[in-house]
Amino acid sequence: MLNREKLAIDYRKSGKFLKSSFIFQGAVLTIDLGTFNSLVYRKGEGIIIKEPSVVACSSKDKKIVAVGKDALSENSSSLKLIYPLKRGTIAYFNYCVELLSALIKKGLKGFKVYKPSVIITVPPCATQVEKKALIEAALLSGAKEAALVDTCISAALGAGVPFFDNKASLIIDIGAGRTNIAVVGVGQIIKECSISIGGESFTSSIQHFFKRRYGLLISKDHAEKIKLSCASAVERKDLTEKYQVSGIDLVTKLPRSQAFSPSILPKAIELPIYTIADQIKEILEESEPEVVNDLYSQGIYLTGGGAKLKGLCQKLEEILGLGVFLVSDPSVSVIKGAGIITENLKEYKRFLITEESVRS
Repeated sequence: MLNREKLAIDYRKSGKFLKSSFIFQGAVLTIDLGTFNSLVYRKGEGIIIKEPSVVACSSKDKKIVAVGKDALSENSSSLKLIYPLKRGTIAYFNYCVELLSALIKKGLKGFKVYKPSVIITVPPCATQVEKKALIEAALLSGAKEAALVDTCISAALGAGVPFFDNKASLIIDIGAGRTNIAVVGVGQIIKECSISIGGESFTSSIQHFFKRRYGLLISKDHAEKIKLSCASAVERKDLTEKYQVSGIDLVTKLPRSQAFSPSILPKAIELPIYTIADQIKEILEESEPEVVNDLYSQGIYLTGGGAKLKGLCQKLEEILGLGVFLVSDPSVSVIKGAGIITENLKEYKRFLITEESVRS
């Protein structure tokens, strides 16, 4: 088992290399490999799979027992759940190979093909070593050829951002473990960055808030339910009733319930929101005046599963002074955009990241 710190090895030991020219004929699968969920797009059909990015393995011998939804349905105390990706990049190489193998196998269902071409989205923060690791993982998982595509490009195309216009646009993709920010225009990335703040950060902030304010340790699952049911970046006047949450009292170490008002939650999650806003400000400060003018007239496109936090657009508008718009179906913007590339490879082939390009 390899962790992220040990990825600087020779991934060519398997003897598998990417070809200098890509064919991408037959079955082509595009995979948005997320920290908590992965989506698969099959050329000519669209999005066909959504699976949790998790494997279940034996605590004793580390043998993998199940992957994806099947892994979450296992409830044996002798099993351990492993999420192979952390903050959008590979943390456990061998488990990532198993996850990709399962996704590829399911993606090929109904096809008389055993080795598809595979395109995988990758965050802009990924190092050359991490990109090579992801390509190698895809080849070891059964792909006959593999390439990567920048998450920001995919998100922009999938969200309907005017990517090829002469005016610049700003897109913010908030995933579970990472937020990717990019200024795009004239068919390219003008400026981009990535920070390890995402939907999971909102959940963790809720946990920490209850710990500090009420001396109550609540589970990640309870914090996630609070986030989805009543959390908001701004105060919600439509929620006036009290909610209940159960946890462990930090003093007595006994189970306890706590009543709370949703009005306290904007304060609970403000830190990750301001961190994202500060990174957007930095992008604006580093951009040319004409680009900034475009961004103020165009506004900000918000996408990704984490972007669905209630009141987030309004809060970012208050902080930044720009219009912020939540795109349609934000959870699937990245895979939709990667699918557009897959369906139009001749036109978009220049966006593919190959092993040759990460070697140079």
